[in-house]
Amino acid sequence: MALTISPPTKELSGNPGDALLTTVVLYNETAQPLTVYPTLMNFNAGKDESGQAQFYPADQDPKGTALAPWVRIPSSRITLTPKQRTEVSVAINIPNNATPGGHYGAMLFGDTPPAKAGAVGVNAQVAVLLLVRVNGKVTEQGRIAEFSRVGSGVYEALPIDLFLRFENDGNTHLQPSGTIFVTNLLGMQVAALPFNPTVRNVLPQSIRRFSTNWQQTSV
Repeated sequence: MALTISPPTKELSGNPGDALLTTVVLYNETAQPLTVYPTLMNFNAGKDESGQAQFYPADQDPKGTALAPWVRIPSSRITLTPKQRTEVSVAINIPNNATPGGHYGAMLFGDTPPAKAGAVGVNAQVAVLLLVRVNGKVTEQGRIAEFSRVGSGVYEALPIDLFLRFENDGNTHLQPSGTIFVTNLLGMQVAALPFNPTVRNVLPQSIRRFSTNWQQTSV
């Protein structure tokens, strides 16, 4: 299915009781008409620390961060003509009793009606992730769980692969950023490596692993 969604991630914030409005753009890359069917789901961070989203049906909320029940879209079926771009309106109605912090959902677009598709196959659909921060008593708290290099032994030359595991202990998503400074035995700086330069999120109560490659050009 040659369908492009822009942007792939939407981040919004609001107060309990607010109605948030946003749009996503669908583009039919093919020379044929294309009909797609949106499905609303919740998601959390997966267990492998890669940042890959783990999706759940809209009525499942394993971590108390569900968003899908708040989301409304205008149609259950969208048809695009060849090479057509169209905007899809998205309404997010935050309940008055919504828990402050991050809430996470996704709109998945597939070419098979949900009633006939059976179990949702993420690989067969295109998704836009919705990250909503509900204002109130929000805790932004994170820490470096581990920083090390890949492999063991003595490295005699670059490149060297490093990794940092960042743990989010709060109740909303974080975008950690910074610089990794490398010094020699004399305390002189020999490298400055950007950390999370693409500004990726770490979801609440999860750990995400970030990889950094130290090359000569980093000095």
